Amino acid sequence: KKRQYDRAIEDYNMVIALNPDLAQAYTSRGIAYFEKGQYERAIEDYNKAFALNLNDAYTYTNRGNAHAERGNVYFGKGQYERAVEDYNKAIEDYNRAIALDPNLAKAYYNRGLTYDYKGQYDRAIEDYNRAIALDPNDASAYNVRGLAYAEKRQYDRAIEDYNKAIALGLNQNFVKAYYYNRGSAYVSKGQHDRAIEDFQRACDMGHDIGCALLNYFLKNR
Repeated sequence: KKRQYDRAIEDYNMVIALNPDLAQAYTSRGIAYFEKGQYERAIEDYNKAFALNLNDAYTYTNRGNAHAERGNVYFGKGQYERAVEDYNKAIEDYNRAIALDPNLAKAYYNRGLTYDYKGQYDRAIEDYNRAIALDPNDASAYNVRGLAYAEKRQYDRAIEDYNKAIALGLNQNFVKAYYYNRGSAYVSKGQHDRAIEDFQRACDMGHDIGCALLNYFLKNR
């Protein structure tokens, strides 16, 4: 919780040395590896947990997250086939998690993100709808649904979701992104004055790209 992941891993190593059949220790160490961006080591630990007969929605969701993020790494490297392979593995894990716990909002949310990565925006929106129905106060779910609507060029619906995300958002680091996203939707609608207002808000909160776009539109007003 203090983000001292190396020290956490040292302790999980000791736990596993003392009790190599404790599935939860592998799951917890996998989370620490995930937070360090070591997705392959995280997946290895989740696999070990499953080999110890752990059939748990939470762990399936975590392994799905690791596959999805490793897929993003492959995508960034231009290894698109490997990326899609990992995205599909992630979706399989989220499916298993949902089968075990149909009320696990995070599994729908993360499966929606993975469909987003694959460009399947309608399926992503379906999952975001389910996540929001289960947790209607999750600002980030409205934001990502807004992004999916924007990809479909349904800017009014995107703006509605960004409005909701802004209203619910408590963390300034996230809210500045919501303002930026809404500003971008206004740009797509040709409403530059409203976009400038949002880029100003985002810039005031420290959003660098928001500041750059603010300056651009002010100079070219």
